Amino acid sequence: MSVVPQSATIIGSPVSPYVRKVLTACEMKGVPYRLDPIVPFFGDDRFGELSPLRRIPVFIDERVSLCDSTVISEYLEDRFRAPRMLPATPELRARARWLEEFADTRMGDVFVWRIFYEAVILPFIFQKPRNKKKIEMAVAEQLPEVMAYLEKLAPGEGFPLRRDVDGRYRGRRSLQQSEMGAH
Repeated sequence: MSVVPQSATIIGSPVSPYVRKVLTACEMKGVPYRLDPIVPFFGDDRFGELSPLRRIPVFIDERVSLCDSTVISEYLEDRFRAPRMLPATPELRARARWLEEFADTRMGDVFVWRIFYEAVILPFIFQKPRNKKKIEMAVAEQLPEVMAYLEKLAPGEGFPLRRDVDGRYRGRRSLQQSEMGAH
């Protein structure tokens, strides 16, 4: 049984899906942490030493200083054996790892870099205008492709609608309908 460490430090912004992945892993493993918020793409020389790519998150505990959400999550899985984040069988672990890689690369490319970066980071962090055409193209062409792929992997008939006031589900909806809403 692993001993719970002293409080770890996670450097990053909770708006980042990569930081949120590490926060979720810490919550699942019961690892105490404090969040040291930083605006993505900024940071002093010390941050550059901790994260040579100048990306978030950075995870620091009494044993290591790591960057990259996948590396951090794998460290937490290896160091704290219970509860397990990955499934028991090699086949299911491989599938989970593939989904994580797909989320980091393809979903990250579309959601973070082509939509969020253009819509939020450029205007609010770098004071540059949004490129609405790029955003519209990503939403119209790339987002449906990503969601269709996830739909193929989703179990059963899709995901249930949200519960109504009676606490019951009123039918089923696909991932594309659920995530894209009125788009």
